[in-house]
Amino acid sequence: MPPGAATVRSTIRIAWQGISCHVPNTWRLESFSGNFNQGAFTIASPGSVRLDVKWRRNAPHCDLDAERRKYLSRLESDFKRRRIPFSARLDEGFEFSWKTSEAKGAGKAISFDSTVVIAQICGGPRDPVPTLASEVFGLIADHGTEDLAPWEIYGLSLLLPGQARLTANKILSGQTRLEFRIDKTDLIALRTARAHRLIEGPEADWPKSWLGREDCEIVEVEQVGDIDVYHMVGRFPLGEAIRRRSKSYCACAWLNGSDAIALMTIGPGSDTLLQEVVQRSL
Repeated sequence: MPPGAATVRSTIRIAWQGISCHVPNTWRLESFSGNFNQGAFTIASPGSVRLDVKWRRNAPHCDLDAERRKYLSRLESDFKRRRIPFSARLDEGFEFSWKTSEAKGAGKAISFDSTVVIAQICGGPRDPVPTLASEVFGLIADHGTEDLAPWEIYGLSLLLPGQARLTANKILSGQTRLEFRIDKTDLIALRTARAHRLIEGPEADWPKSWLGREDCEIVEVEQVGDIDVYHMVGRFPLGEAIRRRSKSYCACAWLNGSDAIALMTIGPGSDTLLQEVVQRSL
């Protein structure tokens, strides 16, 4: 089977900045840029296939044909700079395709109310690019105007209020940290893979040691199905309290297989927001 030949029948959902797509379950988010209003991300297969997605919001009267032509023009200019022969074709339904001696791609311009998305799958000459494109493009969705929007990367799956905005992120091998602002409340989401290697001390206190919050208090251990959810409250050290503009926080932590997941909320309405997000995330 050629590299990247897995189809979308066995899929995961990746959702970022209100844009979601379903891809083969071996694919991973590779890079991202921009913000809620305009940005891009790339999802890569273990082989040579990748999905590029670009979006622009607040574009209610966008000419999709012009958008795909501009996108192809930029691709052509890039290949010309590298002196690689390039040929392209405009297809029906605002789709397009291109190829060179070393690669090929298929793309589509998609409109969601006031959001424009340009999606492209590219790969090597032997990769099933048209098949993958026909399956993936139909499952791309925009959640930018919904009351609840998904965020799903690297085993971290959240359903947050639509007004949540990403303020910071730190993504390393096996560790994911996302920080959001929701109205006047901050929410921090953490995920560590193979967490059993990092958990030390008494089993009942593992969330405190993992989070590095030894002074917090575990106020309840709630059983949700087969998962034990640890509910915690704590107070920040003075320096962090000044920086956070809050003296205290609420947090929940649980194990999902070998992964440790935690959510922390800071600011007005922290406890209510935390409980709502936890319930939707389990």
